[in-house]
Amino acid sequence: MAENVIVSVRWRPLVKRELGLTEEGKVFNWNWTENQVFLNETDKVWGFDNVFDTKSTNKCVYDKVVKPIVKKALEGYNGTVFAYGQTGSGKTFTMRGYDGELGVIPLAVMEICDSIARSTEREFMMQMEYIEIYNEQIRDLLSTKVTTSNKKPFVVEDPDGSVVVEGINKPLVATEEQIREHLDRGDKLRSTAATNMNEHSSRSHALFRLRIESRRKDSPDDNLISQLNLVDLAGSERAAQTGASGQTLKEGCHINKSLFMLGRVINELTTNASHVSYRDSALTRILSPALGGNARTAIICTLTEASGQETKSSLNFSASAKMIKNSVKINQVITKDTIISKQEREIKRLRAECESMKDINYHQLEINLRSKTSDLEKLTLDHNVALEKIKLYEAEKSEPIKEESKLEIEVSELKYENQDLRRKLAALEEVKQSKSFDATKLMEGLEAENIALKEKMDEMKNEYTAKSDQLDEKLQLWGASESPDHFIAQIKNLHVQLQEKAKF
Repeated sequence: MAENVIVSVRWRPLVKRELGLTEEGKVFNWNWTENQVFLNETDKVWGFDNVFDTKSTNKCVYDKVVKPIVKKALEGYNGTVFAYGQTGSGKTFTMRGYDGELGVIPLAVMEICDSIARSTEREFMMQMEYIEIYNEQIRDLLSTKVTTSNKKPFVVEDPDGSVVVEGINKPLVATEEQIREHLDRGDKLRSTAATNMNEHSSRSHALFRLRIESRRKDSPDDNLISQLNLVDLAGSERAAQTGASGQTLKEGCHINKSLFMLGRVINELTTNASHVSYRDSALTRILSPALGGNARTAIICTLTEASGQETKSSLNFSASAKMIKNSVKINQVITKDTIISKQEREIKRLRAECESMKDINYHQLEINLRSKTSDLEKLTLDHNVALEKIKLYEAEKSEPIKEESKLEIEVSELKYENQDLRRKLAALEEVKQSKSFDATKLMEGLEAENIALKEKMDEMKNEYTAKSDQLDEKLQLWGASESPDHFIAQIKNLHVQLQEKAKF
């Protein structure tokens, strides 16, 4: 399942020394909405999933951004949340909290432990790690011994693609108090220094990882495993602003280098580069599952209104990261014991099915089957008979239409003969007027025609009489003035007129 990286920005309130003035004495007029940030002097607009103003609390940020990822981690999905921004912009405050206000990490720990305590269906086991990346070297913040040169932590990849840090302490934890105790001890070992931008500037990237395993109490083979990474990145900085020198300057160079590599990896991912430079930095190698890999990822970009160029740089970085897509999937552990357990249950089910089939009366089953087959054949026969009746009905229904059409043709023929006699009568009138015609010859012709016409009319009259019983209703549609008898009477009347004219 492909998911975009969730990117949110958070504005830090201005401190006393920043009120009214910003870098180089300039005042920057930053503005924002719930999902956009823009600078009034320019047309540039940056869009994000969330924008938190200066009055927002860590709890508000946690509920909207981090809580959904924490809940999914309990369901077997990897999750990563990291804070990014320039030095002194509020990253550590957001992740760890300060002066009684809990940060994202303690709030997540509280949520996880409370959810596990309320769970009645699953059993959980947790293992934690707390490391920092200082000058490109991995340091174990939970170590109780001084690390020797021949036993340094190192990064390896599991066959399933997950990234593992070896050579560090990974204590099992079960309660919120245990986790907080380890975190507090680790924070004391973390590298910090005072700069012009921040009195307690983090000089390293800190990563807190919680490995969560669970299984259903009623199904031992339903095992889930996930990793939740909560990362407080060191801040990008410029020596001119921080006033760093000596070791602090060297630390700043390494911080900027690792952040540069992080930016390059994000650029390669968003431009579909053929190679992604995860291995060029310890930070990017550890974060590789969260950047284009199998993890739900959220970035919290912390900003300050007192900066122009650094804030723009942070916004550009975050906007690019928003285009990254991760391939998220649930991490279900399938071990040899799990496979054997599933096969044993399947064998047991099949055996129970075989046992239940022994009690079946196959003779009675055959009788029932034959009876149902006979019923089906009878239904099929009844269906075919019904189809034949429908066809016969359709044929009978169309027969009167055919007879009506035939009658129409015959009536048309009578009309034509009637018109022909009228034409001949008119011709006779012309001949009579010219006094040049042979009355005797004409009478003979008329008599022959009259005899033939009478025979034809008698034949047609007999035919109409035979059909009258079947087509009475149809003939009524034609009207009395258009019936065959009416035309026959007209023809007889014309013959009488012709005979009278012939005598003349």
